[in-house]
Order: sequence, then structure tokens, then C-alpha cells
Amino acid sequence: DNHIVFCGRVGCGVTILFAMPMMALPCRSSILELLDCWIEHHTVALPVEQQASREETPLLSIDRSLDHSNSLEDRVHISKNPFIHYGSTFLIVACCYLGAVAAPGVAIVWSLCGSSMAFLIAFILPAACYLRIQRKTQRSHRNRSMIAFSWVLLFVSLGAAIACTIQTISRILRV
Repeated sequence: DNHIVFCGRVGCGVTILFAMPMMALPCRSSILELLDCWIEHHTVALPVEQQASREETPLLSIDRSLDHSNSLEDRVHISKNPFIHYGSTFLIVACCYLGAVAAPGVAIVWSLCGSSMAFLIAFILPAACYLRIQRKTQRSHRNRSMIAFSWVLLFVSLGAAIACTIQTISRILRV
């Protein structure tokens, strides 16, 4: 009887062992890409002619229409630094471990995920993506009504997600 329980524990451990990289590595990749975009957005590089002479207005204008220096291949990615690469992986795994150890039960984790992430995945992100895509298209009467519906759906689902998450956290703190 004890061997059957041990086999179940080994199976659970192997499942977690192989599932952890499938969750942590895309999470690290997304976080580092967001950090990379944020750093690139907040650092302004001067054109070459302004860097050399530090002049306010360059004397020669260079046609940059064929310049592809902002492509993904030419950018310096923050994840190329091994310290940041391994450090961010360790930080993600450590946060997951501390969160798992600190949670008194799996029901609390499922409650938080259900109250916040379910609204985000099912309602908030699709409405936000639709609005972002429709921003660049021509608007017809039917299209305007769908955009209005998407805005209503976005705000109502945001409110519901916030209310449900607050209710779940208050219920957790009462226990």
C-alpha cells in the first residue's frame, strides 16, 4: 500500500518537474521582452551625425528611409546578458516557490486565478485587442456599434474583475 502512494508521489513530482520549464521559460521570455521594449522606449539614441559633433541641428540630413536599424535582429536584447538571463529565471522560480509555500491551500490559488485571470482571458484581452485592431480600419455603422459594445464589455469586465478580486482577497484575509 505504501508503494502505491510512493508511485503517485513520484508521478506528481515528474509531472511538476517537466511542467515547470513549460511555464517558467515563456514567462521569462515575455518579461525580458517587455523589459527590453521598455528600456528601448525610454532610451533615446541620437543620430550618428549628432553624436559626433553634439550639435542641436545636424548640418547634413541623411535619408533614413532605407535604414533598418530598429529591426529585431539588430537590437541588443537584454536577455543576451547571462546574469540577467539566469537571474530572472531564478527570480521567477523563487517567487513561484515562495507563493506556493505561503499559500495555505490550493483553493486560495484557484480563487485568485478564477477571479482575476478568468476575466482577463475571457473578456478584457479580446475586447482590448479588437479595439486596437479596429483603430486602423474604416468605420461603418455596424462597426461603430461593435466598437461601442467592445468598450462597454471592456469597462464592465474590468469592474467585475476588480470587484471579484477584491472580494476574494477580503475573504482570504478573514480566514
